This record gives sequence, C-alpha cells and structure tokens, in this order.
Amino acid sequence: MGHAINPARFDLTTLRLFVAAVEAGSLTLGAEHMAISLPAASKRLAELESHIGSVLLVRNKKGVTPTAPGLTFLRYAISIVAGIEQLSVAMVDYHRGAGGHLRLWANTSAFTGFLPNLLARYSAAYPSVMLDLEDALSEEVVRAVARGNAELGIIGNNTPIGELQALPCDSDALMLVLPAAHPLASRDVVPIDEVLRHD
Repeated sequence: MGHAINPARFDLTTLRLFVAAVEAGSLTLGAEHMAISLPAASKRLAELESHIGSVLLVRNKKGVTPTAPGLTFLRYAISIVAGIEQLSVAMVDYHRGAGGHLRLWANTSAFTGFLPNLLARYSAAYPSVMLDLEDALSEEVVRAVARGNAELGIIGNNTPIGELQALPCDSDALMLVLPAAHPLASRDVVPIDEVLRHD
C-alpha cells in the first residue's frame, strides 16, 4: 500500500511559500516574500515533505532546488494558488457588479506603443469589463501567464514561452540611421535583407 496523503492537510500559505521559494531559488527569500520567519517557513516545509513522504526541495549553499517530485508538486501548487486568486477576483467583481475582469500583462514597448489605443477601443466596446494592467519584462509576462496570474500577455517575439501559445498582434516600425552619402540613404523603405547585404 502506498503512502497515504490527506488533501485536507494542505494549506494555502504553505503552497504559496513553496512556490515563492522555488521561484526565488531560496527559502529565505520565499519566507520574506510571504512575511514568514525563516524558522516558521522551514517548519512548514518540513511538515509538508513529511506529509507528502518525499523530499521536495534540495538545500545547498546557493539556495534551494526542486526535486523531481518537487517539480510535480510545484505544477499543481501554482495551479491551486492561481485558482484561488482567480476565485477572489471573480467574487470581488461580482460584488462590484462588474461584467468581467481581464488581467493583461505587457512589456513596456507595448504600453508605450500600440496598446493604449487598443485598450481604449476595448473599454469603449466592453465598458463593464474591469482591466487589470501590469507593465513587466517579457520574461515576467510569460511567467505570469503560466502561473495563471494573467489571462493575456504581450511580449517581444524573441522571448521563450515554453508550452504557452503565442500569436502575432503587432509589428514594430524600425528606423535605419545612415550617413547621408550611403547608397541606401535616398530610399524611403529598405527591406532588412537588403540592409544586411551592405557593409
């Protein structure tokens, strides 16, 4: 008979602590993020591992690293934490009488470029939908969507996205700066492959 695990023994604070520690690579930083003392955080983690029956984090001088069962636990912990956050947002929206809630994370280029006009049109079309906007690095945007902290994210096209799906939504206009005597200086539009052929 395998190790018995009682789901009722899991608590949200410990799940959040575990996720924070893995993301920070440090139990100390994870505890600080949760405003929990390090001894209390260590006790929570020890009790969690005892209940699970597996070592979830390997401690070393550089911090903590999840084990194989730790990675599996992390995936479900992220899903649970995100689900609770979404539940809280949905209930707040319900009491406010909002017709929905959209959490959008995007990089600075999007916020200073095409996004403001797009958001204005969206708000005009869907005035009852509450927009929760976050300006972040593209890598942070990907993590937010993967964790369920954002429904949508806008990133640079060279950002790794793991198992997420990406669709093109806009293109940047690039300016080519040249000396006045350069052969391409008189052109209004220059394809990038032609630029690369010139020294």
